[in-house]
Amino acid sequence: VFWLDFDIFLLQDPSPRVLEVAERRGVDLLVSGSFADDCICSGLVFFRATPVVANWLLLLLSWMYEHVYTHDQQAFSAFLAGRPDEDNATTPERISSSKLFKLYLDAKVPRWALLDPVTEFATARVLNTTGWTGDLENMIIFHFLHGDSEINRAHSA
Repeated sequence: VFWLDFDIFLLQDPSPRVLEVAERRGVDLLVSGSFADDCICSGLVFFRATPVVANWLLLLLSWMYEHVYTHDQQAFSAFLAGRPDEDNATTPERISSSKLFKLYLDAKVPRWALLDPVTEFATARVLNTTGWTGDLENMIIFHFLHGDSEINRAHSA
């Protein structure tokens, strides 16, 4: 299953590459990353249809339903905090200092890794930490990324 933002353009069918990476890495979830930062980008996510993924996603969506002022990417990152990505390349977001938040994190976090943000799953250079290098024929997906979705930080969870 793919979760795609509306500002994503597919240059190639991502299925063969995503399935190959998921199989080779032994992960059930692949997330696009940032070109030059240690954060995820939830604009492109691959979910393998497993009970672990389904339970984790249901918990995340339930929390987001109850906390409508939290940006989905921040919540997504925070709910992945229970298990670092396979390369240990990201730092999870914190969306709540409440002890009750930990009640949501009892679900097993799926094994996950980042999709290649440098060449294959690239993002437009609209922020200091976004951009792309490589050959166009190797690009699979391009994310136009508006870039100002986190401007209103006054509405934290």
